[in-house]
Amino acid sequence: KQWYQRRVAITAGICSKDSSDLTTLLSSVNCRECNIHCNASYLYEKFGENVCDECRAKDKDQFKLMSKTDAKNEFVLKDCDLDLREPLLKFSTAPNPHNQRAGFMKLYLLGQVYERACEVHGGDEGIDKAILQRSKNREVLAQQKMNKKLKELRKNSKPRQMKKAHVHEYGKEVYDEDNDEYSHCCKSCHYTETYEKL
Repeated sequence: KQWYQRRVAITAGICSKDSSDLTTLLSSVNCRECNIHCNASYLYEKFGENVCDECRAKDKDQFKLMSKTDAKNEFVLKDCDLDLREPLLKFSTAPNPHNQRAGFMKLYLLGQVYERACEVHGGDEGIDKAILQRSKNREVLAQQKMNKKLKELRKNSKPRQMKKAHVHEYGKEVYDEDNDEYSHCCKSCHYTETYEKL
């Protein structure tokens, strides 16, 4: 929260064009770890974090950068949580190491992403619940997809049932004297069969 208040104060100083206030704010930036002047450090310039480059090099895990995709996956965040929710999270860009032709990756500071996740989900317990809910949703979707595939497989592999051939049940035999033929008619389908007797 301190970095956000400082960022608001610096932005207000820039907008008001009052250089004395801005100079005072920028000159009073000290590293929160070792208390050394650090307004030219990488983390201060890119992310507004009061940490000098020496302290960042000592503890790389604490000041780790993570890609937008990793931030969304690890902390169950959406694009709007990272890009639109106030205060906007600062980020740096870097070429994508997995695909050179793809655009630049957005890299966020792990600590700031964690704070945003706590704000969105309501703390560590909320983050854990969101991760559990996401895994349950994925299992349900996977089961539905599997059931759909099984249903299609059963449908395609089921032998087609052959229609039973109709067996004619003929009625009385009728003799036609003009043609010297005999005939009989099926009781159910009314098929008439004609024949001669030898």
